[in-house]
This record gives sequence, C-alpha cells and structure tokens, in this order.
Amino acid sequence: VDTRPPVLTVRQAEAARLEWEATDDHLGPTPVTVETRWPNGKWQPISRKYNARDGHTWTRLRADDPLEVRVIARDKAGLESVSRVFTLPGRGDGS
Repeated sequence: VDTRPPVLTVRQAEAARLEWEATDDHLGPTPVTVETRWPNGKWQPISRKYNARDGHTWTRLRADDPLEVRVIARDKAGLESVSRVFTLPGRGDGS
C-alpha cells in the first residue's frame, strides 16, 4: 500500500522559468500539474500535464502584475505534494 506522497523539488531557473523533479515509486507518465494565478485570483491549472522531470517558461506575463505559480506532483494512489508558491515578476514595462 502506497502511503507516501511524491518527493517534489522545484527551482526558479530564470525569472520566468521553473524546473522540477518529482520522484516516487508509483508515478504515472505525466504526474505533474502546474497552477497559476494573478493577484487576488483563483488557482487555474495549465491545460497540459508534465513529466516528472520537466520545466515551463512563461512568455506572456502582464506588464505590472506578478504571476503566482505552484507545482503539484500526484502519484497513482492520489497522494500529492505541492510546491511553495513562486512569484514571477511582471514585465515591468508599463504597457
């Protein structure tokens, strides 16, 4: 019986890029979900699933609003680990 959630390591590789690695003996083929929210918004999943070792770069950030991002790894038993919230800066160009 699986009682342990995946181990999830996430790092902010660049201002608008996160990279992660999830490890667990019971991961499916695409066990990672990425969720985002704008200030005062609701968490929304990105419409694709990711590999256990993967990353994502954001290219369409708003001018002055930071984007909050979290990464979730879920194993086949439904156990999950959630990363801390990462804040990606807005473009800062006022446009």
